[in-house]
Amino acid sequence: MAFDQALSFYFTTILDLTTYLSVFFVSCGLVVYLFPKIITKKEILKLVIVFVASYVVLATTPAFFFALSSILSFPLLYSLAYPILIIVFAIIFSKGDFVHRFIKVSILVASIIVTAVLSKNTGIWMGEVRNAFILVALARSLPYLFFVSICFLMMKIDINRYANLPKEMIIIISILSALLIAAGIVEHTLDIHELTVNVLLSLLDIVLLAILALSYYAAYKNVE
Repeated sequence: MAFDQALSFYFTTILDLTTYLSVFFVSCGLVVYLFPKIITKKEILKLVIVFVASYVVLATTPAFFFALSSILSFPLLYSLAYPILIIVFAIIFSKGDFVHRFIKVSILVASIIVTAVLSKNTGIWMGEVRNAFILVALARSLPYLFFVSICFLMMKIDINRYANLPKEMIIIISILSALLIAAGIVEHTLDIHELTVNVLLSLLDIVLLAILALSYYAAYKNVE
């Protein structure tokens, strides 16, 4: 498939209700991540701009990843569109020193990859149970609420408040994030459609994501 044909295919076929809903939830998560302690008109305007810009970028930029993946015959490249965009966002907007920023970027990337995998798995599950377009679209988009939850946690509990985080907690968070990222990439690569396997893998992903969130919370409370 040529580059222009792949772009056209993305905007006419792939960019559907599922994508619009998923992008909406991810954009909401990014706004929650940046939500200020004190609300002013200036901050509200900033959040509105962030939401609109995030929505447009997350909805359109993956088209170029899809086109490149079609040309290079490398489907995983398209699956990495959201994580790459989240990395750029986190680097631009995250505050703190290198360790703080590294932890936040790692958690955000791990959570978006896990939610993307959960989105695919729940879509497969709903397709097997009741193959109705609106139900499949909801099933594939609702897992992105996990990403919103992680953003809410990181907004409410900001590790920037403390300079010296326990090394053990930094290591645990880094390992868990790397494990979730690797597991998500493997699941994308294998593209498993066995319902039982998908359910078990989804449960494992949710448990690991919960442990990652608890580790972040524990690192903060430990120092506090």
